Amino acid sequence: MSFGWEASFNYNVNSVAFSPDGDLLAAGSANNLTDVYTVAGAVGGYGWYPIYPVLTGPAAAVLSVAMSPDGSTLATASADHTIRLWHFPRTVLVAHTGYVDGLALDQSRGILISASSDDTMRVRNVANPAAPAPLSGAIPGSSGIFDSISIRPDGRLLAATEKDVVRLWQVSDPRDPTLIGPPLPAFGGNVPGLDVTSVVFSPDGRTLAMGSWKRVVQLWDVADPAHPVRLGSPLPADPAQSVNPVAFSPDGRTLAVGGNDGKIRLWDVADPAHPVQLGSLLSGNAGSVQAVAFSLNGQILASGDSAGAVELWDVKDPARVSMFGQPLTAGTSNLYTLAFSPDGHTVATGSGDGTIRLWNVSDPSDAQEIGGPLTGDNGGINIVIFGAGGHVLIAGDGTFAVRIWNLDAAAAIQSICAATANVLTPAQWRHYVPELPYNPPCGASR
Repeated sequence: MSFGWEASFNYNVNSVAFSPDGDLLAAGSANNLTDVYTVAGAVGGYGWYPIYPVLTGPAAAVLSVAMSPDGSTLATASADHTIRLWHFPRTVLVAHTGYVDGLALDQSRGILISASSDDTMRVRNVANPAAPAPLSGAIPGSSGIFDSISIRPDGRLLAATEKDVVRLWQVSDPRDPTLIGPPLPAFGGNVPGLDVTSVVFSPDGRTLAMGSWKRVVQLWDVADPAHPVRLGSPLPADPAQSVNPVAFSPDGRTLAVGGNDGKIRLWDVADPAHPVQLGSLLSGNAGSVQAVAFSLNGQILASGDSAGAVELWDVKDPARVSMFGQPLTAGTSNLYTLAFSPDGHTVATGSGDGTIRLWNVSDPSDAQEIGGPLTGDNGGINIVIFGAGGHVLIAGDGTFAVRIWNLDAAAAIQSICAATANVLTPAQWRHYVPELPYNPPCGASR
């Protein structure tokens, strides 16, 4: 059977192997290299993409490749008389045929929902992040791409943007998501070109904020999701362009709104029917504001922009905000996403250059990058969220994949040692645990 796509090589391919779930294909070649591809895109007609960096090391042709039964380890046999085991440092879920633009996680149940430009959402159980399991088939959109999704804090209601409206889904039973209530328009009705760019629930789950492509934020009362009520007039934002991200503070009293004009507006939404703008505009961003997030204690606001920079703001008094230190350089291109860890000590950023960076913000005036960037993605990082109490990082990207990174260094080292014959070379250490200095507990290379 042909999917209508093929990979072209300038050298002989000696051996191929599929992962047990059929999502990945490894190819060993005569030029001493091994490529690992996602195949799900080929089924959907989008072609296949390298999912990891090219595996190098053998001094001669790779003659044979084989996947372990759990798909976590690849064995390669080479004409240089060596067998190498490659432990994949992260779980890769390939179930979409378009960019993964949205992720929502119900921490209490370990339910992960991903949204894609292929106009579908998918639901998985990630209570065990190393062994995620699908819970439903693809949930189709009715009118367009899912650009942003948010799950109510109790995990029972999902909001998803669909062009110029937001739709609500009942996900009490994650195996059977069900549409509920009428679609919520961005402003006064379904207006062509007024696409909704972002959506987020308030911490108490009663209010929904939605930002649009045309300068406004609309608040809705969704305490009864079958009968949502529009709250007041739309909040004006960027006077000429779009609203990008919106975020509630942990106490639900403040709403941060980022715009294409490079400004952040803060609103007092303690009474969501009568919001009041707070202080002056925050304007430390060098490009359009692409992401905003509050720390769990509500004292720090992080923002990321199209110039690849991150700003940390002191918002203990939202009416009198100042910037901590200097902006952080978080990539070589557009910064699309950022997230705080649950303890508020770490910020993860995702960039259009395909890298994820972790930052220690325990002292926000002197934030420091933790190790080197997490790499391996050939498309931009569109969304990052923390899971498992901050021990894992989940990312959606432009290779149609969802990746789950294990941030528990001790557990990762134990697993990697088992797959590398109890020897970690300096190069392997830098690849698998870049956030720590070289100190292999299972023996150094000889």
